[in-house]
Amino acid sequence: MSKTLCRNVNGRDMDHQARSWQTEITDAYEQELLGVYRGEVLGHRFFLEMAGHYRRDTYARRAFALLAVVEHETGLLLRGLLVRHRIECPLPIESSASGVAAAQAMTGLPWPLLMEAMAERICPAIVRFEALLGTAPAEDHELIELLVEHERALEAFVRCGRSRRNDALKASVRYLRRLKPTNSQRLLI
Repeated sequence: MSKTLCRNVNGRDMDHQARSWQTEITDAYEQELLGVYRGEVLGHRFFLEMAGHYRRDTYARRAFALLAVVEHETGLLLRGLLVRHRIECPLPIESSASGVAAAQAMTGLPWPLLMEAMAERICPAIVRFEALLGTAPAEDHELIELLVEHERALEAFVRCGRSRRNDALKASVRYLRRLKPTNSQRLLI
């Protein structure tokens, strides 16, 4: 495998060529991880944009801000997985631009239609992540299970979010509470 570099949370380059404990992964699995990472960057930007668009709507602003944190933290989790497998981390520019475009396309939708449009993006991602779990090396299963959990938390929001009750965000809060120690541990690897 070639030497690849990725920036850690402090912005320093990390050389992962020396890590010999690494399991070889397939090109298909690598491409899936990269696609999922890009999706998290897109999702983070999308939810930030939506929070900004709904800045006068307290419920929507807070909900979208929380979902942006879910996507950001999941992106950090995936970034750690990319680093572990010595996969070069893609720059977020293109995915961020796609997130902005998706938000702009949906900002005029009435709330129920917005939830439907978001569900159309989230439901296939759940299937994708569950399939990824089937191809992941054993040491990645815990992290991929967290990916599935995060997508199910987003699904819970769009399913319950039509009612605009805080209950719609319970799964996201639970996920973040569970994830915080995981990301802290991963950053030490």
